[in-house]
Amino acid sequence: MSCTKGRWNRWSPLEYLDTIHLQVISMDDQLIEKISDDSFDPLTLTHEELMGGVRRLTLACLATPIMCGSSLQNTAVQPLMDAIVTYLPGPAERPIQMYASM
Repeated sequence: MSCTKGRWNRWSPLEYLDTIHLQVISMDDQLIEKISDDSFDPLTLTHEELMGGVRRLTLACLATPIMCGSSLQNTAVQPLMDAIVTYLPGPAERPIQMYASM
């Protein structure tokens, strides 16, 4: 929330949605190649393409998706779990590390 002239206004993430999309596009090589055509509008990318870009950036440790919720009120718990499954690597995608026994 922000205070403007004594009144509290709710901050809307939709105000910054285009900026977030352009940041994801500018950091992901596959999306940059896709929009390299002069006639392509970057704001017409599909939701799946943007999610794939966020996943690639997350796996490369170049970006971190941030989610908010409240387990006390059971608010946004399911979207958080969906984001964990969507953006973070699964056990089969992680490199195998061998540890020496002590």
